[in-house]
Amino acid sequence: MSQDKTFNAGSWLAGLVTGLALTVAYIKFGYTLPAFLQPTAAVQGKTVDALASLAVDRNNLAELQRELALDFRNPDRYLELDSRLGGFITEEVIWLERTRRDIKRLQDGLRGVSNATASASILQQRLETLPGRRAAERRQLRRFLQQRFAGLSDAEIARRLVRLSLAEVLQQRPPFTRIWLHLPAPAPVRLVIYNAEDQPIRELVNGVQPAGQYRFYWNFTDDAGAAVNRRANYRYQIWVDGQPKQPQPLPPPAALF
Repeated sequence: MSQDKTFNAGSWLAGLVTGLALTVAYIKFGYTLPAFLQPTAAVQGKTVDALASLAVDRNNLAELQRELALDFRNPDRYLELDSRLGGFITEEVIWLERTRRDIKRLQDGLRGVSNATASASILQQRLETLPGRRAAERRQLRRFLQQRFAGLSDAEIARRLVRLSLAEVLQQRPPFTRIWLHLPAPAPVRLVIYNAEDQPIRELVNGVQPAGQYRFYWNFTDDAGAAVNRRANYRYQIWVDGQPKQPQPLPPPAALF
């Protein structure tokens, strides 16, 4: 009798471990579990908090929780965390996706007009006809195109949009790496990038910062403005109010799009 109970308990434990392993595997590799196997929102929320609590970088705990909530496809938890962080993360994601769609619409519109690039005003005309966009959003897109094709006229920008693929238009921004920082109260902040030999390469921040959520960008240049090897290993060190945070390796470089 005791052997049967032991066997049943072992089977139950094995099933539990297998279920958790499959859940994590599905989430990690982007698969979707059948509806009857998907964890409830309450379980997802507790799992997000539990996994995030294991992080070494306590200064960025909220961002890690938000990323995990996104991985767990828990939109309510994601929006709750994003609102707590000021909402700017979602705003940036929305802006990137909106820009992709709008440029594709511009390209399709220009390609659908006979001799579209002959008119100097064609770009502005197509911008004004973008559906569902406010004037400020159209101006923002225009500024992006002017920065992307710096020094070119509207007619030449229109010709480039017709000729280039969407990927070629969007994948021209220089790679950078991004560092998150949460300040619950105003404090002096210093942020320094180090190379693999532990030599300081770039001081990104040194001064008092207001309370809030920050994104600091590094474009792989040193303090003199010279480019450094993007494929090398770097780490960053943050001091808040004179107290050092846990050193962290820099994430790999990525283009804006």
